[in-house]
Amino acid sequence: MRAIVAVIGVLACVLVWAQPVHAPAKPWETWQPSVVVLPNPNGFDTYLKAFALKSQIDQRCLPPDGLTPMPTDRWGEGPPEIPLEQRVALYAEVLDLARQAMTQECRIPPPNDFGDDLLPFYDGFGALARLFAMEAATYTQHNNWAGAGNSVLDCIQMAQNVATRRTLLAFLVASKIEEDGLSVLGDTASQLDAAQCKAALARLTNAEGRRLPIPEVIDGQERLARLGFVWWAKLPGFLGVFRTLPPPPYETSLGVDAVNGTASWQGLTDYFAAIRRLAEQPYLAKTKPVLPRDPLVANVAGDMGPVFFRDARVRTVAHLQMVMLAVRACTLEQGHTPATLQELVPTYIDRVPNDPFGTGPLKLRRNDQTYVIY
Repeated sequence: MRAIVAVIGVLACVLVWAQPVHAPAKPWETWQPSVVVLPNPNGFDTYLKAFALKSQIDQRCLPPDGLTPMPTDRWGEGPPEIPLEQRVALYAEVLDLARQAMTQECRIPPPNDFGDDLLPFYDGFGALARLFAMEAATYTQHNNWAGAGNSVLDCIQMAQNVATRRTLLAFLVASKIEEDGLSVLGDTASQLDAAQCKAALARLTNAEGRRLPIPEVIDGQERLARLGFVWWAKLPGFLGVFRTLPPPPYETSLGVDAVNGTASWQGLTDYFAAIRRLAEQPYLAKTKPVLPRDPLVANVAGDMGPVFFRDARVRTVAHLQMVMLAVRACTLEQGHTPATLQELVPTYIDRVPNDPFGTGPLKLRRNDQTYVIY
């Protein structure tokens, strides 16, 4: 009898132990974003001082009627009626603060609310980028090509700081700033001497080493997407809101049944898992990310489709610029263009940069007195 009771007791324990652990009925109610430790001091705080100072200067420059004057040139910063060089001098302290921020470890705080990513500091970084471009232009007016190159490289370095926000929007803003800077650097590099080329190459290589990996952008965007889901979930009848929306212009909508809360929460997990798998593939093997057909997931996740192309494009231009600087330095010092890029290693570059769109390193082809890097 005792043996039977013991067996029953063991079976009861086994049955209790084997009961499946059910996920919360509403997992978004218990989800919490991870805590991010910010550096101290944080370069972002210094950038905020630069934004505030620029705003004060802008206010002092307003005409008596208080209306902002329309710029008459392509720069778009400062009073348009004064010469470019005077406008740059007007914001000299702002640029000094921006450069001070670049000497500090910088981490832009992550969003803690779904609407928290649409902040004025993106405009602030855009204004700083225009100021750096204006400063570079004033240097070129005096044939100070090294000064112009340093202004552009400051802009490129700042772009890496913008990306530390780790969201899709921050990535797109950062890549635009960097692309604009790299295009100006290409015009400037052909005027530099060998020592200036090597100094610019060292700064560009350093900026490349600070580039935020795409998986971290994906992680940050998923955090923002889940914040968006939580925001919608707090609204009364939030599922009904999405059920009344027209199908999103991405794929054929699954309709009413797709938006049922728990399935949509899991849909976020599945979508970002698929994006991470794509990130691991070479560019040529990548397929276009497909937005979820669930309208709720599509609304909060953001279209990650442009990320891989924009990342490959800006890295390609950066790698080409690095090689161009190295080739020019070598040509000026050695008296001839190298036959292959491998000849630049290790005197000018540690290794030949890869082709982000391809499967191997960049290459060089010489044609009489010219050469092509591709």
